[in-house]
Amino acid sequence: MANKTFPLPARIQNRKDFLRAANNGRKFRAVGLLLQAVPNDKGNLRIGFTTTKKLGKAVVRNRIRRRLREVVRLFFTPHAPKGYDYVFIGKTTTADRSFALLKNDMTYVLNQFLKAREEHRKTLKKEARS
Repeated sequence: MANKTFPLPARIQNRKDFLRAANNGRKFRAVGLLLQAVPNDKGNLRIGFTTTKKLGKAVVRNRIRRRLREVVRLFFTPHAPKGYDYVFIGKTTTADRSFALLKNDMTYVLNQFLKAREEHRKTLKKEARS
């Protein structure tokens, strides 16, 4: 039986939700992945994964998605704020990148997201005081 310590949250499956993240979300890049984050009105954490045909055949794309899911399960979900939709996009380097480097990429994009979120909150507080 699989370890369910950090089960994956709800998945994004509708195309309109992926497009909303692409058009309205903030983007955070690392060598092995790209994160798009957009607030949702549901108040919960939702995650989606995308790999394009440019990355390779189905075997390669599935490997990239599996690796992203595992890194998200272990290192992203426990620390990510709720109330956002997160879309992870695989890159050509994702398939062959070591798991330790993927973990570092995930930590990097999460920290970038948290920093941007905090700066946005500070800006809103300043505007409210004015």
